[in-house]
Amino acid sequence: MLGLILLVGLLLRAAYLYEIAHEPDFAIPTLDPQFHDYWASGLVSGDWTPPAGLPDPKIPSTPYGRPPGYPYFLALVYFLSGGRYLVARVVQMLVGLVNAAFAFYLGKRLFGRVVGSIVAAFMAVYWGFIYFEGELSAPVVVVFLTLLLMHAACWWLDNPTHPRAFAVGLALGLLALFRSNVLLCGPPLVAWMAWVLWRRARFRRCFVAALLTAAGTLLVIAPVTIRNYKVSGEFFLITYNGGVNLYIGNNEMTDGVMPLIPEMRELTGSLSWTCFHYPLIMDGIARRLGKETITFGEANDYFGQKGWDFIRQQPGRAAKLVGKKALLFWGPYEITSNKVTHYAKRHSRVLRYLPGFPLVLALFVLGLVLLAGDMRRGDGQGGDPEARRRVVAMSAFILLFGFVYFASFLPFLVSGRFRVPLIPLLFLFGAYGVARVVQFARERRFVRAGAAVGAGAALCAVAAIPLAPYVPEKDYWHLQRAQAFKLIDELENAAAEYEQAIEAHGEFTGAMAHTGLAEIALRQGRKDDAIGYYREGLAIDPANPNINNNLGLLLAERGEFEAAVRLYETALRAVATHPGIHNNIATACAALKQWDKAVVHYGLALKLDPQLASAYCNLAIALAHEGEYRKAEALYNEGVRLGGADPDSVPTLGETLETMGEPDLAIELYHALFELDELNIKAYAGVANLFAVQGKLEEAVKHYLRVLEIDPSHREANFNLGAVMAAQGRRDEAIAYFDKCLELDPADVEAANHAGRQYALAGELDEAIRYYAHALENGTPTPETHNSMGNALAAQGKLDKAVTHYQAALEIDPADRVAYYNQARVLTLQGKIGEALESYAKALENYPDNARIHVNMAQLYEQQGRRQTAIEHYEAAIEIAPDNAEAKQGIERLRATEQE
Repeated sequence: MLGLILLVGLLLRAAYLYEIAHEPDFAIPTLDPQFHDYWASGLVSGDWTPPAGLPDPKIPSTPYGRPPGYPYFLALVYFLSGGRYLVARVVQMLVGLVNAAFAFYLGKRLFGRVVGSIVAAFMAVYWGFIYFEGELSAPVVVVFLTLLLMHAACWWLDNPTHPRAFAVGLALGLLALFRSNVLLCGPPLVAWMAWVLWRRARFRRCFVAALLTAAGTLLVIAPVTIRNYKVSGEFFLITYNGGVNLYIGNNEMTDGVMPLIPEMRELTGSLSWTCFHYPLIMDGIARRLGKETITFGEANDYFGQKGWDFIRQQPGRAAKLVGKKALLFWGPYEITSNKVTHYAKRHSRVLRYLPGFPLVLALFVLGLVLLAGDMRRGDGQGGDPEARRRVVAMSAFILLFGFVYFASFLPFLVSGRFRVPLIPLLFLFGAYGVARVVQFARERRFVRAGAAVGAGAALCAVAAIPLAPYVPEKDYWHLQRAQAFKLIDELENAAAEYEQAIEAHGEFTGAMAHTGLAEIALRQGRKDDAIGYYREGLAIDPANPNINNNLGLLLAERGEFEAAVRLYETALRAVATHPGIHNNIATACAALKQWDKAVVHYGLALKLDPQLASAYCNLAIALAHEGEYRKAEALYNEGVRLGGADPDSVPTLGETLETMGEPDLAIELYHALFELDELNIKAYAGVANLFAVQGKLEEAVKHYLRVLEIDPSHREANFNLGAVMAAQGRRDEAIAYFDKCLELDPADVEAANHAGRQYALAGELDEAIRYYAHALENGTPTPETHNSMGNALAAQGKLDKAVTHYQAALEIDPADRVAYYNQARVLTLQGKIGEALESYAKALENYPDNARIHVNMAQLYEQQGRRQTAIEHYEAAIEIAPDNAEAKQGIERLRATEQE
C-alpha cells in the first residue's frame, strides 16, 4: 500500500514538474527564492556578486538575517548537481515522498498501519506540499524536520532515557536552523517531558532530561551563534530579523499579510523590499538617526521599538490584527507566499483539482473529536491502557507544539508557507478520523458512520467560510508573470500580463504595471508610448519616485528640462536619499544654467554615493561654469577614486581635494564658486579652513571675517577665528570670539574650554576655572574639561579638588590616560607615592610608549628605595627615547649608589 501511495505521489510530482518547467519563472527565482538561490550559489562558488539591479546583502560579513538551514541545504544540492534548478526541484520532490513515508511510520507507530497508510496518502497528494516542493523554499525540509522531531519525541516517550532526550534536543535544534521561531517550542517541550515523567513517577529525572534537551538544541545552533558573533561582535542566536518582522506585522500600513514598512520608500526608495535590501535599510536608518553607521542590533532595536510603540499606542488595532492573522492562518485561503499561491493552484492543471486546506482542517477537527471520545471511553488501541496513555501523551505534545508554533507567528505576518509544517500533524488526526469512519462502516454501525461523515461535511463547509477579509492578489499574480516574461525577452506575453494586472485594479501594482509597459516600449524604441505609460502610472501613484525619475529622464532627453526638474523634485520628496535622482536633477539644472542648484545636488549625490563618477565630472563642469579652470581635467580623471564631498560642510569638492594633497586646486574651486554665489558661506568657510591648515593665518582671518559679515552667528567661523587668533597670540580677541560662541550656545563646551585655556596659559587661574565651571554646568561634562579644571586647581594648590576632577574624568572615560597621568602628578605632590604609582601604571596601560611616565615612575620607585624597579623604568624610557638625559642620569646615579 505504501509503495502504491508513493507511486501516485511520484506521478503527480512528475506531472507538476513538467508543467512548471515550461513556466516563465522556472529559472528566474524572485524574492525569497532568489535570495536562497544567491546565498546557496555563493556558498558553492565563493562569488557573492549580487544579481543585477539588487544591492549587496553582505552575507559573508554580516550576521544571518534569516535561518541559514535551507540555503545550506540548497548549496549541498547545487554542489552535487552543478547548480541546476531542475535537479534542486527533483531532490525536493523526492524529499516530499520521503516525508510521506516518514508520516506513514509516525501514523503507524501511534495508531496502526491503516492510519499510517491514510496519512501517507494525504501527504502524497496534498497540493500544497507538491507546490512548495517546486519552489526554492524551505517548507519541504521543514516538514521533514518537523516529522523528525515528532519521531524523536515518540522515541523518547517509549523509553525516556537521557540519550533520547538529547536526541530530541538535536531534532529541535535542526528544525530551528530552518524555522528559528520553533525555539519557542523548547519550554513547552520540556514541560511536556516533565509531565510525562511525573505521570510515570520519574519526576526526579526531569531536570537532567531538560538539561540534555537544551544541550542538544544549543549544540546544533551554537556554530551559527558563534559565527554571527565573529562577523558582527553582536549576539544573535540565529538571526537578527526579529525587530523588523515585529514592525512589519504591527504598523499603520500592515494588513497582516503583505510585508510593508511605512518608511521603506524613504529609506530605500521603494515600497517593496527583499533581504538584499537590508544593508540599504540600515544605511537609511543611520541617516535618519544622524549617524554614519549603525549595528544590526541597533537596527533590530529601532524596528522592534516601533513595533512595540504601535502595540502600546493602538492596543485595540493590534489585537484586531492578531485576531485577523489567527483567522487567516486557519482560514480557507492560501495566503500569498512570494507568489500568489491561490492563483498558482487555480491555474495549474495538476493542482487545481486537489483538495485544499478546508478539508484538512475539517478532517483534523473530526479526527481529534473522535480520538478524544475513544480515549475517554477506553476504546481503541486494542484495549491496551498503556498504548492509550502513549497516544494521549503524544497527542498532547503534537497539539502543544502546533499551538505554540501557530502562536509564534501572530505578532508578525501570516503566509501560506508558514502553516505547511503543521499540515502533516493535522493529517495525522484526520487520518485517524477517516480510519474510524471506515471502521464504523465495517462494523455495520452505519448511523454512527453517517453521523461522522455528515459532521465532517459540515465542518468542511464551515472551514471554507472566510472569517477574516482577504482577497488573493490577482493583479500581483499577473505582475509577477509579466516580469518573468520580460526577463526572458518574451515582450508580447509580458505586455499582455501587464495589461491584465492593470485590469485587476491592484492597490500597489497598477503603477508598477504601467512602469513595466513603459520599459517594454523603451526596449522597442517607442519613447512617446513610454512617456504615456509613465504619465498613466503617475495618475495612480503621483509620488512614485521611480516613475517620476524615469519620466524626468525622458523629458530631459527632449529638452524639457524645467518639467524634468519638477518631476525629479517630486521624486526627492518621496526618497531624499537617492544619489541617482540628485545627479539627474543637477544635470537638468546645469542645462538650465542654474549652476548653484546644480552644485548643491551634485554634492548631495556624491555624499550619498562617493563612487558616482559622473557626478564628480559634472560638478567640475558646474564649478568651472563656462571657464576652463586649471586641472579641471584632473577632476575628471580622479573622480572615481575621490572620497565623497560633504555638502553639509562644504558645497564643493574642496575638502576632498585637500585630503588628496591638492589644496591649491581646492581653493581655486572655491573661488570659482564665489563667482557663482558671492554670498556662499560654506565656500568662504571652506577656503578659510584651507588657509588655516596651510599656516596662512592672515588669509584665513580675512575669509572667516567674510563669513561673519554674511552671518555674524556662524558658530564655526567664530570658533575657528578664535583658534586662529589664539595661534597668533592675540589672546583677548580669541577670547572674544569664544565668548561669542558661548553667547550663541551656552552649552558650547569646546568654546568654554578654549577660552579657559587662554586664561590658564596667562596664569589667570580664577578666570580659567570660571570658564571650566561654566562648561561643566551648562554642557555635557567631558574628560577634557575635568582634566583642565583639575590642572588649574592643582596650580592653585587645591590638590584634593584637583584629584576629584581627575576621577570624574575617569568615570566618563575609564581609559583616559591623561587623567591618570595628571592624577599621578598630584598624588605625588600629596606624598601618596603608592597611589601615584598605581595611577601612572594605569596611564601606562593606555600609553605604553610614553617615556615621561616611565621616568616619573622610576623616580618614585627610587624614592621608595626600589632601585632595580627604578632602573627597569629608566631603561624603558631610554628604549623609547634614546636621548632622554634624565633617564640616563637616573641610571648612572642608581648604579653609582649601588657600587658604594
